[in-house]
Amino acid sequence: MTTTKKNNRNPVQLFISETTSAMASRNEFLTDMCFALVATNIPFNKLQSTPFKNFLQKYVSQNIPDESTLRKNYLKLCFESILTKIREKLTNELIYIMVNETTNSRGLYVCSLIILILHPEIMPTSFLISYKEFKKTNYETISRFVNDNLTEFFEDTLFQDKILFFISDAAPYMIKAGGALQIFYSNIIHIPCVAYGLNRVAEKVRDIFPGINKLVSNGKNFFLKAPHRITAYKNFMDCHFSPEPIITRWGTWLEAALFYSENNNLI
Repeated sequence: MTTTKKNNRNPVQLFISETTSAMASRNEFLTDMCFALVATNIPFNKLQSTPFKNFLQKYVSQNIPDESTLRKNYLKLCFESILTKIREKLTNELIYIMVNETTNSRGLYVCSLIILILHPEIMPTSFLISYKEFKKTNYETISRFVNDNLTEFFEDTLFQDKILFFISDAAPYMIKAGGALQIFYSNIIHIPCVAYGLNRVAEKVRDIFPGINKLVSNGKNFFLKAPHRITAYKNFMDCHFSPEPIITRWGTWLEAALFYSENNNLI
C-alpha cells in the first residue's frame, strides 16, 4: 500500500514560491517595454503597426509581443512596481493629501486623490493614488474614498500620524468631509483651496456689477459665428479682441472687464 506525501509548506511560503517563479518566467525585455509604453503614453495597440513592429524587430532583435500579452501578464507587474517605489519614497516623510472633484463628459462625478511630500525646501512631487467615478458626491462618499484608498495604499495604520494637511475646494460637503477625516487622522488640518476663495470673490464682483457683466456677455455673443463682424472689427479697431470670458475661469471675466474699461470709447 502506497501513501501520498502531503505538502507541509504553509500557505505563505507556497504563495511566495509561486510568485517568485511566475516573475522569473516573465521576460525582462517585455517588462521594460510595458513600462516604457505606459510611461510615455504610447497605446499598446501601436505594437500591431507593421512599420513600428518591423523597426523594433530590426534594431532590438527581439520578438515583439501581441498587445494582449503585455496587458495580461506585464501591466499589473509594472503597476505594483511603481506603487512599491512610491511607498519607499514616502517612508519616513511627512505628507499631505489633495482631493479634487469634477464631472466628466458622461456627466458622472470623478474624484482624484493625490499624495505629496511635505518639505520646506524641495518642490513637492505629486503622486496620483486613486481616480474614481461616482454617481453622486457628498461628504460620506468623499470621506470613504479618501480613507479606503489611503488604507489600501499604505497597507498599515502607521501612516495616519504622518498626514498633516488635507487640501480641497471649499464646497460644503468637502468641509464636512474634512471634519469626518479628523476622527481617523488626528494630526490632519483641512485647508480649503485659496483659488476657490478667489473664484468666489470674482463671482461676487460679477454679481455687484450686472451692467458690466451684460456688456461682457454681449461682446462675446456679438462676434460668435460672425466672420463678417470679426472682419469689420479688425478693420476699424486698432486693438486686439476682448479676452473670451469663461465662466469656470474667473480670471478671464476680469480680463474682459478691464479690456472694455481701457477701450471703452473705441467700443
